[in-house]
Amino acid sequence: MSYRVVTQRVAAETLDHEVVILDQVSGTYYSLGGSGEVIWEMLVRGSSVERMVDRLVSRYEVSPEAARDTVTRLVAELERDGLLETCEDASVAADPPTADSGARAPWEAPVFERFTDLQSLLLLDPIHDVDAAGWPHQQRDDQGP
Repeated sequence: MSYRVVTQRVAAETLDHEVVILDQVSGTYYSLGGSGEVIWEMLVRGSSVERMVDRLVSRYEVSPEAARDTVTRLVAELERDGLLETCEDASVAADPPTADSGARAPWEAPVFERFTDLQSLLLLDPIHDVDAAGWPHQQRDDQGP
């Protein structure tokens, strides 16, 4: 089974090997570090668990079993929060090239953190209510101007 990021709901940016993820519906934001950056890149491409495991094993000093357990737990957590959806399409974009130096990096388990402290502020952001020109506007009822 393959998974992909729900792009209509999620905004994400990778900064210095950490993925910062914003759920634009709930206002929750997340931090994903360690090998989570590699997993996230593959989820953006709609990758399967097996492809993610293969990628982790080829890049890090980790057993296939430990990598599978890690990917399964992280995918379940992201899916539970509504950030991922399953996809049946097997046509996944090619994995990005990696520098093959022959040596694998030490294993870094994903570090996944959830933050809800700014939910109300993030949901008040006027970018959620913009007109065609991109300017914030107030909703009007049909009764008057």
